[in-house]
Amino acid sequence: MKVRRSAAALFFAVYAQAQTPAHTPWHISRVVELKEENRRGLPDGSGAFLAAAPAGYNAVVEHMSARCVAPPSISIIYAEVIANASATNPGQSGQAGPAGQEDSANHPLLLVTSYSGGLNVYLASQAVKIRLGGGSGGLRLNLLVIKDTDEVASYSCLVSLSGYTEKQ
Repeated sequence: MKVRRSAAALFFAVYAQAQTPAHTPWHISRVVELKEENRRGLPDGSGAFLAAAPAGYNAVVEHMSARCVAPPSISIIYAEVIANASATNPGQSGQAGPAGQEDSANHPLLLVTSYSGGLNVYLASQAVKIRLGGGSGGLRLNLLVIKDTDEVASYSCLVSLSGYTEKQ
């Protein structure tokens, strides 16, 4: 039995396949070590770079989680992941831009406080939609903390981001 296909049907099938980018799973885990040197009772911000999309790829972060551990003298008041991508589209609402367009918004981490062995432990795990273009921006973790001692204190966070990349 012979199957006949028209040239138009074949063109449409090839064109439709070419328009679907291949998604490659993307996962970043990073330990961020921070030091609080501010005086007692004064809120202070700290932050660290987390990740950027690989060159030649767009990245979409679909889930982020964090586990921060601090001595009893430090309280984490607020945490956020910031996508600092396109300055022409600030989108500070925290909502991701349309598909293919970078996001440049702040995404609060909803930390839940826990206690373990005399340490303050802060946990967060949530779905997000953050889009990054390769080579033009990145993700940064920002924390606002307060401490109840004048001594310098260190704390750390394990941040995990997962999603996918696609060829630009």
